[in-house]
Amino acid sequence: MRMRALSTATLSDRLIPLEQLARGFPSDPVRAELAYAESADIVRFLLRRQERARFAALLERVRARESFDRALEDAYNTTRDALELEWQKDVAKRYTFWPVLMGGGLVWVGALGLFVWGWHRRRARDRVTLARWAREEAAEDAAPGLSSPPAPVRVHVVLSRPATRSPDVTPPLPEVDVPKVQHDGQWHTLH
Repeated sequence: MRMRALSTATLSDRLIPLEQLARGFPSDPVRAELAYAESADIVRFLLRRQERARFAALLERVRARESFDRALEDAYNTTRDALELEWQKDVAKRYTFWPVLMGGGLVWVGALGLFVWGWHRRRARDRVTLARWAREEAAEDAAPGLSSPPAPVRVHVVLSRPATRSPDVTPPLPEVDVPKVQHDGQWHTLH
């Protein structure tokens, strides 16, 4: 949220001057959020790797009841105005329009746009496929000799029963009911 607040304020050139932050934070919630974001980023800027010893010296001077402007001048060899300009240049480099774009609803709008584009593309592809199928069916219907579908073939399935035997004859192995099929006037046994 701090990043978005700083990005938006940097792009719209609405950063709160350090002089105002030194007097107190605004009562407006949006401006107060920006004031917190700026304060945190200024501390980050002062704590840069090469400046850590200077930051410690600044805190020692302020703790010894030296004024902030005087302590800043002694520790960093700069004024508040010069520090603010240097910090604003740093913020302008770090907070371009990308965090604003990626931090809000634009991502969702982009995703929705991709979804709609994909949906339209798929519908167009489906229309092409349906048109091709219609052309193929029309060509098949217009082909010679295929004006009517072939007549259905009737198939009869008959199950045979074992024949009855006389008791004095040794019964052969029992017959198993094997299905038979009549096709074109001939009987066929199904295996």
